[in-house]
Amino acid sequence: MSSRRSGTPCAGLLGVYPDFLQKYRTPRVALVVFCLVSFTRTFSMNGVMMVVRPTLERRYQLMSYESGMILSSNDVASCLTMLPVAFLATHRNKPRFIGYGVATLGLGNLIVAAVHFLSPAYELSQAETDLCPMADAVSSCTRSGSISAVTIAYIDENVQKRKSSLYIGILNSMAIVGPALGFIVAGYTLSYYVDITTDVSALGLTSKSPAWIGAWWLGFLIAGAMGITLGLITMSLPKYLPGYDAVRDEKRADQSAISVASTLHSSEFGQRLTDLPRAIWRLLTNMPFVLLAFAVSFTQMFAIGILSMVTKFFESQLGIQSGTVAYLTGVVVHSAKEKRSGATS
Repeated sequence: MSSRRSGTPCAGLLGVYPDFLQKYRTPRVALVVFCLVSFTRTFSMNGVMMVVRPTLERRYQLMSYESGMILSSNDVASCLTMLPVAFLATHRNKPRFIGYGVATLGLGNLIVAAVHFLSPAYELSQAETDLCPMADAVSSCTRSGSISAVTIAYIDENVQKRKSSLYIGILNSMAIVGPALGFIVAGYTLSYYVDITTDVSALGLTSKSPAWIGAWWLGFLIAGAMGITLGLITMSLPKYLPGYDAVRDEKRADQSAISVASTLHSSEFGQRLTDLPRAIWRLLTNMPFVLLAFAVSFTQMFAIGILSMVTKFFESQLGIQSGTVAYLTGVVVHSAKEKRSGATS
């Protein structure tokens, strides 16, 4: 069938647009898909990775600063790609950009999990292991930051103004649920030995033994499968949903939006990267936007910084197992974060 129906792009992928998919071209379905995308993105990088960091350091003899560099590689890659990707997606198929991003994230997680299978089997008397494969693999978990920016833009374009705030609020809440469940799932997987086929009783090991290495790779395997699956689903969404024209006309009626639309939302502007400096300058001269951006940045800086070290701190200073710390952090810290978000909204 045609890729368009009644002037609206159809849902489908690779030139295949099944009739049964067309009834799912609604904002609610798109919200569900994007919520799952947000969950998967934060589940792996802000949840699982934070918990298994001490385990990775013991397994591959990593120093704290080395594991910290691995964690920050995702954020550095996001900073480098977020602006150009979000800008180029302005007049293009946003679900395709989002789908490519989450599929790349899923592939990166699978590469991280593959390190377990490619590395020599863990032995209790293991000598130092070559660290290059681990660093290269975790650095592959990139391009997750631009997903959020393009997702919010797609919702804002296709949802009525009176509902868009609700939709974006629901979407952002998944950024809390994802890490919380990531902590809990990672804590559970660490209760299994790194080589799940090994009889640990024959080795005289328990999860409380100092030489215990948990199955750190299981969480990344789950996140990788979810990312690739959701990438294909997201790419099947249409460029815009039915009712897009009505939403666009509603926003054009707002006089404050008209002045911006004449420049930034024109059909020519945003087609080339050479337009990016002008768009950045307009944002930097918008003081409410700049102040809000600083507020969010400082909040995330402290929150992510603390979470990245909390498991290692409790394990090394108080002797608490990584799995136990993960359960407590997932339930307590993220519950407090959710209450704080509700109080400030």
